[in-house]
Amino acid sequence: IELVANRSLLDIVVTHFLFDPGSYWFRKVIWTYGTASTLNHPLFGTGLGDWERPPWMSPSIDNFWLLQAVHNGLPAAFLILLAFGSIFLAVGLKKGLDDKLDNYRTGFLIAMTGFFQVGWTVAFWDAAYVLFVFLMGSGVWILDVETKKSSPHS
Repeated sequence: IELVANRSLLDIVVTHFLFDPGSYWFRKVIWTYGTASTLNHPLFGTGLGDWERPPWMSPSIDNFWLLQAVHNGLPAAFLILLAFGSIFLAVGLKKGLDDKLDNYRTGFLIAMTGFFQVGWTVAFWDAAYVLFVFLMGSGVWILDVETKKSSPHS
């Protein structure tokens, strides 16, 4: 498609298939300037300081994962992604759960998948951030459950 069109496939999809293409373009600008700011301050980010952007742009960063990198640096963004990914994978790969616990795990994984995807379009703060971190940590109990194979009575 890109060979015959005068724009990229992403631009075509955004123009024709999104509810509000304008919000995509603004998020693309946020991504462009946010990643540049992250690369200018890779270790510690900008902290509570302002991040580099055009004067007409709002200071809001509509991407939780990018926000972590801009304000706290690449190590912080990597570590929160690592914590999220390791919990998600460990819970997802847990074997030997009974049907009830398997349903709990499925619910946890669905909720975390939703948070992960939504985090690319909004930033979590206040109650939403607390809920995200609480749910991420609370799913770890599934890892401590005795499974059918490890039970001493089987």
